[in-house]
Amino acid sequence: AYVNRGVCEVVWREASSEAPWRPLDAAGRFPLRQLATNGVYRIAFAACEEKTQYDLSPVTMTIRLALDDQGLLLMTLDRLVSDDPAERRVAERRLYENRERWTPLLHQLQRQSQEAAERLEALRCLDDALR
Repeated sequence: AYVNRGVCEVVWREASSEAPWRPLDAAGRFPLRQLATNGVYRIAFAACEEKTQYDLSPVTMTIRLALDDQGLLLMTLDRLVSDDPAERRVAERRLYENRERWTPLLHQLQRQSQEAAERLEALRCLDDALR
């Protein structure tokens, strides 16, 4: 059946929670960064019509999040640029709590970013030369 995304959308929340339902991201994907950390989660998905009527029988799925330290750091860095101040505070706290483990990874990511920026500049020069 055809679904008009402006009227009907898929929403989610942790199955045991009474938290408000949240929409999937703009591309229709599950926003992984909304999960706190590694662990097992039971997520309920439901249809929501006109932001007022929710499916009475949501589908529940169990997922296991098992990211390595670099994945957890990247997810935390992604949360630092969230529009939600509470989410940014959580990310800042996680960075502080994990600073000893994550500092070497952060330095590695900084080096990789610097190298990528240098390659990008070389590619721009090459592109200009080929025009």
